[in-house]
This record gives sequence, C-alpha cells and structure tokens, in this order.
Amino acid sequence: MRHRLPTNRRGKIHTILLGPVTIELTVNKDDEGRVLELFSKCTDGYQGEVDGMCIPASLALQYGCPVSVMAEKLRWRACEPHGGPGQPKSISDGIAIVLEEYVKEIE
Repeated sequence: MRHRLPTNRRGKIHTILLGPVTIELTVNKDDEGRVLELFSKCTDGYQGEVDGMCIPASLALQYGCPVSVMAEKLRWRACEPHGGPGQPKSISDGIAIVLEEYVKEIE
C-alpha cells in the first residue's frame, strides 16, 4: 500500500555537481523520518532525465522500498553527464550518494 505524503513535510536540499551540470535534489521525509520523496531542479537540459529517476524512486519509496536498496541500485552507474575527479559518475550515482547519507542516519 502506498504511503501518502503529508501536506507539510521536512525536506533538505542537496547540491550535486556533475561537471557543468548542477542538480538541486530535495529529499523529503514524513513525520516519522522516512524518506518518501525526491524532486529536483537541474541545469543544462537534463531536467527530464533527472525527473525520470526521481519520480519512480519516490513512488518506490512510498510503496516501501528501503532507502538502502534504492541507493544500492542507483550507485556506480557511469554515463553522461558525469563529474570530474571526486564527483559522481552520473546523475543516478549522484542521487545514490545523497541517499546513502540517509541510510547512515537510519542505521
């Protein structure tokens, strides 16, 4: 069963840098601290690609997918756009890095 989001929820904005592309990823939680929503703003024409990852990820989280599983499945994908040394290898890798911060909070 889908966990519906409350009208008011806590969120945090994370900045992901991938070379010339900047993604502002907002991670929203419910009152119990569960991550249930990802949405973003993106530069350089990649908004559709980022939305294409955030929307299904949000739905999966709302249906009970653990954040750790979501992060594991998105991590280490290498494709354009990608960052330089010390930056994510792709959009999905950047999202996974952010989600891993929340996995550490849960554990």
